[in-house]
Order: sequence, then C-alpha cells, then structure tokens
Amino acid sequence: MPAVPAASAQHRFTEILATAPPSLPTRKLWRVEVLRGGGEVIEQTAAEWRALCQEGNYDKPFYHPEWFRAFLHAFAPERQVWLVTLRDQGKLAAVLPLIYERDSVRGLPVNRLCGLANNHSPRFDMIHSATISAQEAAAEVWKTLADLPGWDILKAPNVPVGGAFEWILHTASQDGYPTGRWESLYTPFITLPLTGDPFTERVGDTNSKFRANLRRRRRKLTQRGAISLRRIAKADPVYLEKFYRLEQSGWKGRTGSAINCQPKTRRFYDALAQEAESQGSLSLYFLEVDGHPVAAHFGLTHEGVYYCPKVGYDEHWHTYSPGQLLVAAVLRDCMSRGLREFDFLGPEMEWKSDWSSRVRSHAWCFVYARNLKARLLHGVKFQLIPLAKRLLRRGLDRRRNHS
Repeated sequence: MPAVPAASAQHRFTEILATAPPSLPTRKLWRVEVLRGGGEVIEQTAAEWRALCQEGNYDKPFYHPEWFRAFLHAFAPERQVWLVTLRDQGKLAAVLPLIYERDSVRGLPVNRLCGLANNHSPRFDMIHSATISAQEAAAEVWKTLADLPGWDILKAPNVPVGGAFEWILHTASQDGYPTGRWESLYTPFITLPLTGDPFTERVGDTNSKFRANLRRRRRKLTQRGAISLRRIAKADPVYLEKFYRLEQSGWKGRTGSAINCQPKTRRFYDALAQEAESQGSLSLYFLEVDGHPVAAHFGLTHEGVYYCPKVGYDEHWHTYSPGQLLVAAVLRDCMSRGLREFDFLGPEMEWKSDWSSRVRSHAWCFVYARNLKARLLHGVKFQLIPLAKRLLRRGLDRRRNHS
C-alpha cells in the first residue's frame, strides 16, 4: 500500500512518493467500460452495484447507488456522468462514479473529472468486489482513465486513508502523472460496548468529569419538563420539517449553511430520507422536553452502524447542552438495539472529541494530466502555495520572537 502520511494540522499537503509496486497478474477476462449520460447510467447498474456493496467492504449508505442517484438529482442534474465500471468475466467487480465538468482554475479553463460527491458526502471511493484487491482494480481502471481524452484534472473528495482510490493515485504517479493529496476530514467514531449507560459509564473516551456534567445538565433540564427520546423511521414530512427548522434555527441558519437555506440541499436530504426509509435505515432522532424538540439528528442506521450526517439543536436551550444529551440518549438506544458503532461523520469538532479520540482520516486526491497547463496547476497547488504558507508562518514566528 502507498505510504500515507500521519494526520497533522501542520501538514495538509502531501505529495505521493513513487515506489515500485509489485507486479500484478493479468486477467484477460477483465473489461473496463465508461458509461456516459445522466441518471440512467446509474439505474443501468443499480442492482449489480447494490450487490457489489453488500458483498464487500462498501456496505455503507454513502457508497450505495441510491445515495449517488439522490446526489445527482439534487446537485448536478445537468452534469454528464462518467460511470467507470470494471467487470470480471461479465460480473461487476468495481465502479467509480464521476462527473465531467468544465471550469476555470486560477484563470485557466480546465476539463475536470470529479467524484460524484461534495461536502454533503462524508466519504467517497472506488467501490470494488471483495474477490479482487484494490490494487488490481485500480490498475485496470487507471489504464482506461489514462487513455480517456479531454480531461486535465481527476479529483476525488474525502477518500478514506487506505481507500481504493489511493491506489489509482499511486498507479498514476508510477506512470509519470503529477499527483497530490490534501488531508481533509478526521472523523470521530465510537466502538459501542454491548452494555452500558453513557451518563454513568465510560462509552467511547468520556471521562468522569464529562459524565458528571451530563448528569447535572440532564437534572437541570428535567426541571423544565419531561425529557424523552423519539426515533422516527419513516420519511414523515412533518418530522423532516421539524428537523430542518431546528437545524436552521441556530448558527447554520445565520450563515446560510442549513439544509433549508438551499433548495438543492433540501432536495438531497428529502431524497435521502425517502431512500433510507425504503431500506429500513432512516433514524430521525429528537430529544424532546414536554414534547417540544430541543435537539435532533438526521441519522442513518445500516448493518450495525449508526451514521450521523446532520445535527441540529435549539440555541435557546444551550445552557443544558441538548446536543450532548441527545448523543448520550442515542448511544443508549443504539446499544439497546445491538449496534456496534456510532460514526459521527464529517469533520472533527470539540463536541465530538468529548466522546472519542479515535478518528478516521480522509484526503482529497488529485491526478493531473501530463499537458503543460495541468502541470502548471499542479505546481501552483502542491508546491508554490504550500511554500508561500511556510514562508508566511516563518515570518510571523520571527515577528513574535522579536516582539
């Protein structure tokens, strides 16, 4: 596996170092195709794609075709999908969903192939069968990508460290293509014990002081009314609207980042809720005081894991830490249902770190074509800009030392 740098706040940009990979076996029955079009190309392979996720290590909501279908409908209905598929003796063995776009980068027009994802996609990767290695699949897919005309940049967001797309990056580097990684999300998660009470016992990495504060705030909140936890498994428009309004009521609404602030984003989560209900994975959680919601999760439960893509709380109740009280209540509910993991998704934040110091690292991965324009853009992004930042930090440090 290519060497992956340790996550650190000081080193966000890392070049891929070229090392000679072991030789791979040749399978003459492998076939790579690129299906171009709109949402219909996802539908063509949806059944096989879903089975592919279920048989390997990609049985997670954000790798299923339904997630990408909702994404395309909401965020990129006019974009052309380039669905790269690898078949082994006719059976789908790998799929890489991309979109083709024309854009401008630093004043230069570019043609870009991007992973079908954005900041509402917690993870992205090339999905492949458990019967072949990521290295093998990446080598075959890369041969086709390298031969495709008309692209300057190949970009994949939030690829988990050790993901299959990192092998595409590695193979491209071996072929002399400029590549780079930009470390992005460090996502906390909790491995759930079989039993326990998050308010009194250690679940994740909580300490006794944190748990005591939780209990104190829960006691104070009970003085305001009866506390209850409600879990909704249906895409009920009434409860979805309650969640959207609660999320919008705070800082997300003021900054315009709440789901309700953008019609595209609202369409995406509405579609996700419908898809999750059909698969039995929707988990809308509400912490209520006398029936009034004070905090909520847009959650997904799948194959023993609870995923938390979106949270919201009423800031008028902030002195009671309703968000943390909700996490504790959800954790208790998850353990009662026999779940094995709580995945916070998204970036590392202080309130998440109160629960766990364990994180999954992710990176944006870039491959640049071997033309002059692409090489120039690669040099600016991965050499000049990091150099300028280092020099700026060095200058600021010198000023502080002399002041």
